Amino acid sequence: MLELIVQQTNSTVTATFLQRTSGASFFDWITNALFQTTVTDWITVAVTVALVYYARVTILEGNKARRAESIERQLSRLYNPMFEILGGAEELQLPERGRIVVRLILKTNVAELWRILGGYGHFLDRTQHDKMRTLLSFERSIDDRHLGFPDDANSAVRLNLDANYNECYGYIKQKRNQLMNEYKKLTGEQKRSGSA
Repeated sequence: MLELIVQQTNSTVTATFLQRTSGASFFDWITNALFQTTVTDWITVAVTVALVYYARVTILEGNKARRAESIERQLSRLYNPMFEILGGAEELQLPERGRIVVRLILKTNVAELWRILGGYGHFLDRTQHDKMRTLLSFERSIDDRHLGFPDDANSAVRLNLDANYNECYGYIKQKRNQLMNEYKKLTGEQKRSGSA
């Protein structure tokens, strides 16, 4: 029964098509096939392409905006404060110990660095996070007594001499500059596309 219905439908469609194209030239037949029967299809295709392009542009702009926000958060909460505090660590040479250079930093700044590292240290890769923890772990020693700093809350303490201060500070400085350049590039592109 199903085969009979399919045969009847095929013969009906063929007969209708032949009636519409009987006596028409090949050019008329192509014109009818392309323009009269598929105008709505062409409109649908054009609208679909436009919507896909719009969605693509919107998604790309959203990704750029999210990346710019992430970079801004990293800079304002981790890299800029650490850069300022570590960059402000006072360098002091101890001539009696063979010109050993120590870095002195206020206890309040060390506490602030620990707070920053605890709250936003996830922005650092694991190796740098561990290096910063090692750098910030310090001990007062007998050698610090002659420096003349009292043991109150604002006294200066020595950063861990075993840790590589220059490596940690250099990493923070380099990453900060890299993120600042990327942020400028992203926000510059957004401004240009917004004004166009």
